[in-house]
Amino acid sequence: MTHILYWGLLALPLSAIYTALALLPLALIKPAMARWAATCGLLLVFSFSILAPPATTPHTLLQHWPLYAISSCLMLLIGMHRHLPSLSCSIVIWLVCTWYDPLATPLPATLPVVSLETLSGQTATLDPRLLTPRLLLLWRSSDAPSTQQLALLQQCGHSLAPLTLVAVNQGDSLLAVLSAINASAPSAATGSFFGPEAGSVSDTGRSSTPKTSPDTASVADTPLVTQLRDRHQQLATALGVRHLPLLVLMNRSGRIVTASVTTLDCAGLRTLIDNHRDIFKDDDMS
Repeated sequence: MTHILYWGLLALPLSAIYTALALLPLALIKPAMARWAATCGLLLVFSFSILAPPATTPHTLLQHWPLYAISSCLMLLIGMHRHLPSLSCSIVIWLVCTWYDPLATPLPATLPVVSLETLSGQTATLDPRLLTPRLLLLWRSSDAPSTQQLALLQQCGHSLAPLTLVAVNQGDSLLAVLSAINASAPSAATGSFFGPEAGSVSDTGRSSTPKTSPDTASVADTPLVTQLRDRHQQLATALGVRHLPLLVLMNRSGRIVTASVTTLDCAGLRTLIDNHRDIFKDDDMS
């Protein structure tokens, strides 16, 4: 699921929408001073919950119970016991929205089979039959968060093993793609990158017969992240997501496990994976 609600040209964060819905029952509280005190108190509690790691199970969602307990005690201490039904209703709405995420963009079970390109001009497809789970990044060079996420993915790639990492550019020219990859590549740490040349293309778009001579050196493919290009933005259209970057975690059978439009650093990427460790049933996570 994604964390953005699209309404025309507006992209609204779901956390803000859920917070507004949760605070609605407080409108019944009178007098106005008590209403404002209750609203500010719960708003502070919800803000702490938003900043906490995302909940993936009821257990992780309820791990923030101290926040709700403290807020309830504070409300009682400041004379809010008469408004306990409204306060309880707000907390229940927040918990339900946070867990079920009713406004999130529904994603298909699997990615469609579309024709992509390697950066050396070869045709590539994302074969659903995987040897290892895959983390897919949809990005665009004109979008700063996208290029930032690309750089983080390349920087953190070693700690994400044994995931197969694939970055699929959406709609940019080849020159723009190469410039963005070159700018985000950790060249000092990994050295020169060499692009795939003629040969059969695997499910990740890597050539089976790459050449790494100085004459064919390029930044088309890093040692950690396979770079592909989706000229017609077929994947973003099929997924119904217009906000980039988009991270898609897929299991070994090619099914989409989860997706996120939040820019994640190394710790965030690792948390995303650790929350879905069941996709590594036969792998040893390092």
